[in-house]
Amino acid sequence: MVKVVEKSLEERAREEKKKTLIGITKELLGENAIAVDYENIFGFHVNKKIFVTIFQDNINVPEEKYFETAIKLAEAYEKATGSEWIVKKDY
Repeated sequence: MVKVVEKSLEERAREEKKKTLIGITKELLGENAIAVDYENIFGFHVNKKIFVTIFQDNINVPEEKYFETAIKLAEAYEKATGSEWIVKKDY
């Protein structure tokens, strides 16, 4: 027998948070900053390099040249969500 379930409140909240963060990113960096194929349940890539993790409120930066962009995003995300964001240097 097939069991059908609804999305949980946590899943709905996570999706809403993701939409908000993607909207902020597009406002700051332009519509093409996020490619659909670079999104997943955990977060999304910005400019195919910087990874935003929704669950942990952190941004992973692969190269120094993307650091300032990540800082701008983190500041905007903090303002929108009211939570502290972490920028992690992966270089």
